[in-house]
Amino acid sequence: MTRTNRRYSVLMPVALAAVLLTLAAYVIQGTVHTTRATSQQGDALVVDMLFTEARIAVAMQEVNLRHYQVEPSVAVKQRFDQVAAGADRVLAEVAGKNDQQARADAGRLRAAQTRYRKLAEQLITMVADSDPESIQLDRLEVTPAFYSLQNDVDEVSRAYHEYAQQQVSALRLTQVRLLFGTSAGFAIGLILVAMILKMVVGYQRRLVDQATESRHRSLHDPLTGLPNRDLFHRELSRSLAAAPVAMMVIDLDGFKAVNDTLGHQAGDLLLIETGRRLSTTVADHGLVSRLGGDEFAVLLPHATLPEAAELAGELVAVLRHEFLLNGSPATISGSLGIALAPAGADGDELFRHADAAMYHAKTTGGGVATHDPDHHTRDAQRRAS
Repeated sequence: MTRTNRRYSVLMPVALAAVLLTLAAYVIQGTVHTTRATSQQGDALVVDMLFTEARIAVAMQEVNLRHYQVEPSVAVKQRFDQVAAGADRVLAEVAGKNDQQARADAGRLRAAQTRYRKLAEQLITMVADSDPESIQLDRLEVTPAFYSLQNDVDEVSRAYHEYAQQQVSALRLTQVRLLFGTSAGFAIGLILVAMILKMVVGYQRRLVDQATESRHRSLHDPLTGLPNRDLFHRELSRSLAAAPVAMMVIDLDGFKAVNDTLGHQAGDLLLIETGRRLSTTVADHGLVSRLGGDEFAVLLPHATLPEAAELAGELVAVLRHEFLLNGSPATISGSLGIALAPAGADGDELFRHADAAMYHAKTTGGGVATHDPDHHTRDAQRRAS
């Protein structure tokens, strides 16, 4: 063996060891980063969920308070107390998290929630005693306290939702870096590096699945599983870029009565069944989305007005069928607005037209209405007055 060959025989194992050590260090660093990012993402999603739950509870407090003003009863008061206690519990749970900012936000919201609840309970007492001063208390203190609390909790919930999306992007970036590093190690390290690459790729697939699941949750309604408002707007813009589109906005008439009478669980079941009925009826002709609350939307690419009107009649009819919620029958109806737009039209304008048509249908007793600029103008004037 020549001196040159001897030198290579020493350098090759050293070089391979250096590659393996470098690759190992790279994989360890990437694993630490992905683990940290996954943990941060999970924590952000949990806090986002809790703040969303708090936001709903705050809104339901106001709903039950207004219900009590219209119909003072022990049952309504008990529902108010239950929802208020739930809001307190959720905010207290967030206040116990390790995230310093989350604790600060929760502390501020708990103080606002405590103030609103005390004012609301004072208003309930005055309403029960038929005290005429209750109107002034409501206007000057209770209502401003509620809107301040609601705006604050909405802003906090939105901020944590955006933070969770940032964590998804961070995960993707880490995955790309890991793939590049392990691919380079495979080319240099041959069999040994290939074994490490196999382990890393398996880990990457799990990360990709987690990121995909997180993205799916961010684009779908957690209750019904239908596409949410964000995904609906994306699909609307994509469809309008290629073809004429028909759009429907559906609002459930009688949902609040079911929710107040049979409870929130029954209301959730009704929304789930409504989504199922709408999806079954629309089938593969279009896309059904839950926009929020008791409002749904349907996207129909390539549909004509007669086709959309025929399907709208079927949707309104299927909503009138009786619902069975935890053994209790319930009946609702729907107000449905239709709007059409040619290819290349503005999606937001089409959305407004469909919403205006739905409002016209609701003001005329429910059923189906097609967008009419004259109706839109009169309805807008009616709402302004």
